[in-house]
Amino acid sequence: MSADWPAAEERLRARDPLSRPFWAGLEEGRFLVPVCRACERPHFYPRPLCPHCGSREIAFEATSPDGVVISATTLSRAPEPQWEGEVPYTLAVVRLDAGISLMARAPNDTKPGDRVRIAGEPIAAPPFLRLVAIRED
Repeated sequence: MSADWPAAEERLRARDPLSRPFWAGLEEGRFLVPVCRACERPHFYPRPLCPHCGSREIAFEATSPDGVVISATTLSRAPEPQWEGEVPYTLAVVRLDAGISLMARAPNDTKPGDRVRIAGEPIAAPPFLRLVAIRED
């Protein structure tokens, strides 16, 4: 992690309480996703109720960060001023082998069908990590 990265306490305070286990696991090299104890189905993003059955019994469990790109688009215009120095960049929707989908940064030549692994990349603003898709060549 970068020398100018905020201390662990600052990173923790800046993150939404519901997603803290996810981000903390990512920092430790573990991929944790919310799983409903009632219906046993994973979901993403972390939220207080299971989107499948409505239960509040949610726990975080380790799962594989591997999946397949189902869609990708390269942005050539920054959506906000703070991203102007990063364009062009690619965002991909990834369907994980665990059955959940999420969005992550990806290499600019990413295309549907590519196998990827999701990881965390340090950034300067909360939540201080962003999801990135690393191609499995």
